[in-house]
Amino acid sequence: MLPPQVAAAERRQVIVRQPLPVPPEQAFAWFTAADRLEQWFCNTAVGEPVVDGEVHCTWLDEDGETWERRGRWAVLEVPSLVILQWGSDDPEAPGEVLRIAIAPAELPDGTSGCVVTVISPLLVTETAFAPDVLIEAVTTGWNMALAELGQVLNAQG
Repeated sequence: MLPPQVAAAERRQVIVRQPLPVPPEQAFAWFTAADRLEQWFCNTAVGEPVVDGEVHCTWLDEDGETWERRGRWAVLEVPSLVILQWGSDDPEAPGEVLRIAIAPAELPDGTSGCVVTVISPLLVTETAFAPDVLIEAVTTGWNMALAELGQVLNAQG
């Protein structure tokens, strides 16, 4: 049974798409390998990408505070699908399922690459941000993170 705050919550998701200048196999590694996650997604990452394996990510925010998330690799279908179940140290807090789909694509400049689709969950309770504010923040965050990944990949040539 879900805790009351979760049962009363409104569930939504954000979908963000980004073309990347690498084949799906390479993009997949950028979403699953700890050393690559550290180059664009978080400050530190620890874990091996194996089904039911854990990944632990930490971030340093603008105020100098560190925050962290632990996740479990639920699905790893090379090179097309990553499903990560984020957890929380709070047993009352719901988990979040992050889905990342990777598909081959012709890029606007005519070269081959891929398109990454991130489906990020939102759980909006009555005491949380207004849904539209949270949707905008999550969308902006993913767009910025994926743009950073694109810059890293372009710099590598």
